[in-house]
Amino acid sequence: MQDAEFTDAWRSGEWDGRHRLFRESNEGSRYFPVGCLQRVRSILNAFGVDYEVEGVVNPGQGDLDVSWDTEMTPREYQQDAVEDGLRHGSGIVAMPTGSGKTLIGLRLLSRLKRPAMVLCHRQEIADQWIEKMRDILGVDVAQCYGGTRENGDFMVGLYQSIYDDDNSEVRDSVRTDHDVLIADECHRVGAKTFSQVALNINATYRYGLSATPEREDNATLRVIGGTGEMIADIRPEGLIEDGYLAQPRWEILDAPRAGGSYRQWQAEYKSEIVENDARNQLIADKVEDLPKPCYVHVERINHGERLEGLIEDA
Repeated sequence: MQDAEFTDAWRSGEWDGRHRLFRESNEGSRYFPVGCLQRVRSILNAFGVDYEVEGVVNPGQGDLDVSWDTEMTPREYQQDAVEDGLRHGSGIVAMPTGSGKTLIGLRLLSRLKRPAMVLCHRQEIADQWIEKMRDILGVDVAQCYGGTRENGDFMVGLYQSIYDDDNSEVRDSVRTDHDVLIADECHRVGAKTFSQVALNINATYRYGLSATPEREDNATLRVIGGTGEMIADIRPEGLIEDGYLAQPRWEILDAPRAGGSYRQWQAEYKSEIVENDARNQLIADKVEDLPKPCYVHVERINHGERLEGLIEDA
């Protein structure tokens, strides 16, 4: 695990810095996340180990009433991603922002016609999924977030709402027997609690959608464990060349330092990024000059709130 040497558990010798997905149950059996099956098979094949895989079968199309009520026609690369998803049964679809990841997810749901859970990490994203599933697929969608916990054949939930922090487990009241799982922004599944939520959805078809499925903290294998290996990697260069995405223009701003000197990364980040007034003002001034709407990406809520205040003042 990246930066494990900075944790108290590592320094005290209680932890060797590794997270293990291959585990042993209280009854003595060993298990690993189903998304790692392809990787485990390749290792067993490489060492010439005889084995049998039981119970991992894609049942095919279901019989739920799911429509496709839209004039939108998937582009060629989107349709290819859908076919890859149906052929593999599980896996990660990596696509840049603005290339239609949600449309691919909706198309998979319309083709499979089976009970499905869509996992999101932010309420506005979950709201968009519910709206599009109702409008395009014509299905009733149960909401599991924002104080509402409904169950149904089609559900959209936030990881944070499905997970019970007090008991460190998925809530008993949440339905988890859906045949299809779609993890939007699936790189979030690398987080421990998010991974537990994804793995507790007992789905045969498991898909991850993300522009950045690779994690910098070495937790990518957790993502694969919850959704499967990469099955479609659609690069922005090709979409720009084909005219689907706009040509980006990059500009690097020379941000001033706050002048602090700290030993710990968190203190440095707080001083030089979040609370750096001169740097924040530089961003706010740049936003004022750019066409609207304008998207500003931050990692922390309090940083966004500071920038929001400066932008509103401008």
